[in-house]
Amino acid sequence: MNRILTILIICTSYAQLIAQDLYVPSGAELTISNGASVSVGPDLLNNGRLEIQDGGSFICQGNIMNLGFFINNGQLDMYQNWVSTGTFNTSQGEMVFSGNGEQQFASTYLPISSLVINKSGTIQFNADSIKITEELHFENGVLTTNSSTKFIVESDAEIFHEAGSTSYFEGSIISRGTGYRVFPVGNNGYFGTFSFVEMQGLGSTTELEVSLTHTPEIGDPGDDLIGVSDNNRWKIQLNKGVIDHAIIQIDFTEEDIENFSNGNSIRRKYETPVIAVADSIQGIYHSLGIESIFDTDSITYGIITSGESLSILPGESKYFGVGLAPTIDPKGEVYFPNVFSPYASDDRNRTYKVFGELIANTPFQIKIYNRFSTLVYNADNFEEANRIGWDGNNKSGKEEETGIFYVFVKYAYEYDPEVIHEYSGTLMLKR
Repeated sequence: MNRILTILIICTSYAQLIAQDLYVPSGAELTISNGASVSVGPDLLNNGRLEIQDGGSFICQGNIMNLGFFINNGQLDMYQNWVSTGTFNTSQGEMVFSGNGEQQFASTYLPISSLVINKSGTIQFNADSIKITEELHFENGVLTTNSSTKFIVESDAEIFHEAGSTSYFEGSIISRGTGYRVFPVGNNGYFGTFSFVEMQGLGSTTELEVSLTHTPEIGDPGDDLIGVSDNNRWKIQLNKGVIDHAIIQIDFTEEDIENFSNGNSIRRKYETPVIAVADSIQGIYHSLGIESIFDTDSITYGIITSGESLSILPGESKYFGVGLAPTIDPKGEVYFPNVFSPYASDDRNRTYKVFGELIANTPFQIKIYNRFSTLVYNADNFEEANRIGWDGNNKSGKEEETGIFYVFVKYAYEYDPEVIHEYSGTLMLKR
């Protein structure tokens, strides 16, 4: 008859056991009960049955090899590597990865109730699939998997990540469900958190995959963008379900949103970082607007929330980046150039035009005189002055010579057309 060795630590004693190498042989049982704590120095080898009950704590400073049966319903804190060819169940407990250096975790299919990454270095999971059922905490360090491992966050689970934290997941996170979802993802040391502040769809049947690519192929900014950063792209792929409403937030770092390899020369007085989206990584990116932006110096880091909603159909992929868009003063603005040339290499500079936002089409009046006080151009609506402008010819159709001309404008804003504003100035015509 086999004898079973049972080590039972009772919670009422609040017992603490500190050991060097710990070996649980086949047929033996180690139970760590509520309120009890076991701390192991170098290594643990489990050939028997090891159970951490709810409220119990097990800390291993070294490596863990599980060849038997291991149940974690309490807290398991690991500082080195883990290898399991036996049975491991932590569907009700918390796993904490601590310490310094690199860690490896090798197991088969693994449901995890709560996972905490709080270490210096990287922890790599090698398993068929990992499922987080309740909580995933990124406090410090990098979590990654091998290329064949599916890392899944279930619909009722939450990911916790402090804004600006350098802790992230390297690879693709598969997420199920809708609502508020956070994805701290990275690639080779570059990272940024992508969030769905709001996401509505088909509930628990929705499944999407989130990843980050660094130094992507350059995309084209649409006509509503000055440019898109050449640094990071976040990829969202919808595997199942439908997303019919989503507000996006990006917590970005180390971006350059004032210098672009492929930019647009858009006339503007004001500009703002925005979230840009395209259907392919080299596609045409368009602005999702801006609801809010904070904690930013407008060049390298910040947190942006989109002003427009997004929808994604099954099988679709969307690529997101940080862009720069022209914006306007909420009170409106107007701009009067002071030089133009009918022979300019850029055809946009071959006529004199008035630029503005929220300018009423009427009442509006512009008059331009030459140095002899002769009227050479006039218009009585903003649309004509803005889209057509003066080509440098006088009323008789003859070219005016190079020189100084005098501009007088009366205009009003759309929201207050009764108040007339006046402008007078000079412009240089160059032949």
